[in-house]
Amino acid sequence: MSANCNEVPPTPPRIREREVETYLADRVRRFGGLSLKLLPLHFAGLPDRLVILPGGLILFVEVKAPGGKLSALQKIAHNRLDTLGCNVYTVTGFAGVDWLFNNLFPDD
Repeated sequence: MSANCNEVPPTPPRIREREVETYLADRVRRFGGLSLKLLPLHFAGLPDRLVILPGGLILFVEVKAPGGKLSALQKIAHNRLDTLGCNVYTVTGFAGVDWLFNNLFPDD
């Protein structure tokens, strides 16, 4: 008998932001750096991670699951950090983490 035409194909598992943060932390660690979780106790909208890489490269990184968007408060905080001369990135999903590393270190 043929398959029911009304069957919905299984939905791929949704990637959680926590999984993307773990992936980022693993990539940073393999590169010899630190990925520190930031808690926005006194600065609402602060990016999720402070990433410190060899050579003194310091980044603020906001991590989003696929489909995630920055809140208005996050946009204000990120713009403030950018105005201060900080390196601020938003990465979405595993591909966003890969993009970040490929653009920072194109020869690796």
